[in-house]
Amino acid sequence: MTILSRSIAVFVAASAVASAVLALIGPFGTFDDLTLGRRLVYWTAIVFLNGIQVSLFARALVPRMAPPRWPLAAPLALAGLAASVPATAEVYWLEAWFRPGTVGVGDILPLFGFVAVVTLALSVPMGMLVFQAGRPAPASDEAAAPAAGAAAPEVPFLRRIPGHLGGELLCVQTEDHYLRVHTTAGNDLILMRLRDALDELAAADGLQVHRSHWVARAAVDRVERDGNRTVLCLTNGLTVPVSRTHLAGLRAAGWLNSPRNQETTAEKT
Repeated sequence: MTILSRSIAVFVAASAVASAVLALIGPFGTFDDLTLGRRLVYWTAIVFLNGIQVSLFARALVPRMAPPRWPLAAPLALAGLAASVPATAEVYWLEAWFRPGTVGVGDILPLFGFVAVVTLALSVPMGMLVFQAGRPAPASDEAAAPAAGAAAPEVPFLRRIPGHLGGELLCVQTEDHYLRVHTTAGNDLILMRLRDALDELAAADGLQVHRSHWVARAAVDRVERDGNRTVLCLTNGLTVPVSRTHLAGLRAAGWLNSPRNQETTAEKT
């Protein structure tokens, strides 16, 4: 199971449990006014809609307020508070459908307070569960260990590689607020910013070749040039563009001048 599918599964399971508990308890008068079946529909709609909205807000806030600079609960609480605004309108509509006449226009502000309390009570613990599910498993010994007989420097990023991707790190690329990590065993997503990954990859034998890509030197199969455009063809079949900003650094590091790459260039010309 990938990190993304694991996070979705945890979200669905946690939301289903929360919906069932709220339906059984029946807070805010729903126990007296609604049957169990109607309460289940009512609270399931609220929990899932609100959970999706909290996730969207958290998606924007968590990378900017990432631990350890902020406790994880802080961006999740802000996301819950922000999500309470559209959730109030949704609850108002649900109240009109399930319990007509219970809530009027003048009750919007108190309704927002009730919605915010429920949202904050659910969004922080549920968000932390989903976040933990989205963290990569500890790296396998094969991924983290240096080559036999070599005293390789510590590369903290290798510990973040999911265990099922145990193997040689080839490339890291940005994908929205995530990083897609490519190894000889496949690829998967982890929640991290590229700038932080580059700090942890400083001791690795590789370079940033584009604003959205880091590549290991050993992953480069050949270099292709088409006019002013340079592309790295990796051993796993991935093609990575080289930006003009990083071209000089690659040339200085000898990436573009190896015998293999010189032959490729000569054949193309």
